[in-house]
Amino acid sequence: MLHVRVGNIIISNSIFRNIKNNYYENNNSINTDNKLFFVGNEIKLIIQNSTFDNIYLDKGFEAQPDSEIYISNSVIQNNKFWNGFIYYDSIINDIGKYKITNSTFFNNTAYNGPILNIINAFNNKSIYKIIEFNNSIFINNTALNFGGVIYSICEYTEKSIAFNSCHFINNTAKLGSISYSFTKKNEPLFTNINELRNIKGAFATNPTEIRMILGSPDKIFILSGNNINNIIKSKIYDDYGNECIINSDFKTLTYDQLMFFKVEINDTYNTEIIGQTTNFCWENECTFPLLKIVGNPGNYKMKLELKTFGQFNNFKNNFVEINLTIENCNSSYILQNIEHTFLKSCYIPVCDPPCNSGKCVNNNVCNCHDTYYTGLNNPIIKSVNVNINFTNDLKEYKVCSYPVSKRISMMFNLIIILIGSRLSYSIRYTAENYKEKLIENQNGVNPQI
Repeated sequence: MLHVRVGNIIISNSIFRNIKNNYYENNNSINTDNKLFFVGNEIKLIIQNSTFDNIYLDKGFEAQPDSEIYISNSVIQNNKFWNGFIYYDSIINDIGKYKITNSTFFNNTAYNGPILNIINAFNNKSIYKIIEFNNSIFINNTALNFGGVIYSICEYTEKSIAFNSCHFINNTAKLGSISYSFTKKNEPLFTNINELRNIKGAFATNPTEIRMILGSPDKIFILSGNNINNIIKSKIYDDYGNECIINSDFKTLTYDQLMFFKVEINDTYNTEIIGQTTNFCWENECTFPLLKIVGNPGNYKMKLELKTFGQFNNFKNNFVEINLTIENCNSSYILQNIEHTFLKSCYIPVCDPPCNSGKCVNNNVCNCHDTYYTGLNNPIIKSVNVNINFTNDLKEYKVCSYPVSKRISMMFNLIIILIGSRLSYSIRYTAENYKEKLIENQNGVNPQI
């Protein structure tokens, strides 16, 4: 690394080659902070007719405030700068001024923006064109992630970065083969922007919205307690309408790259979601999980909202909504509290195993009245009246009672049992009363038979 701390430096007709610090290992970053040049405050560095070849470092330049770097008629090729040849972050004082003219950038690689990686820039109208590229060529440069030439997540890039009469050939990235910016408004100045936008995928931005994909319903009708069986999918799009790519490769995916979302309903008093409401987007889609909704009849809004943004920056239009209608429960269904303390479910009862000739009157409750069946398949009700009552705190409970005829029959049977018991008790000495004495002989001995 070259430190320039005092005076003005001119480098001409030089070659910087094969400078490595074991920085890349299978295209993954090692946590270092190596740079080729460190330029101190108020220093002017001029590089002319020079070559930078086969250099593997964190970044090319770190420039302090009020420094100036001029590069002209030079070639920057076959390099791997993980954070870009020029890394710019005003928060940590990487804020020098650059002017690059008549130079060629060929076959350079980085994670984001191999030539220019902008993290933050000043929001100051007096700071204009901090970094300028003039009459330069960019060929076969590759970003492993976003921005084949320039990557910027700064809201003020349009004020500070300019590409004047530059040419771009066969640069590649997952998103934005030339430029990846925060929004279209915040793109660097390209003097030939209209020509460059004709290149498919050349420009991309941070996501600006999430919206439903074609075929997903915009309104759902259900009964309280029913599952939402519709397949509802949404995707994330940038300012150009490009579909944003979400990393779904387990080999390279990290936890902080996952985009988590939560499903909510706008009225939590009259409705409740039963099931898993939090999930994450996968394979470029954010899909509503399978849910059950219990609630009072009415019209509601069900929303999927992103809670984390993974490898992207936050954006405002980060949710989609669906109209949800909970319909009235008709008389062929049962309306009862089975999944919530005060919100009732509307359902058709299911008995498993079935009730044979009986009737399924509630979940796993059989009415076997007027049948010849008893036992496990008709286990609960045999000529029983079931009434629904409520406690003082409006909790529902069941009162079961036999019909009058059944009660009279039971009382008659009980009376018969009591009378029988009494008669049995009254003749308990019958055996003693009717026992005959045997005749004894004169000697007092019973005769032997």
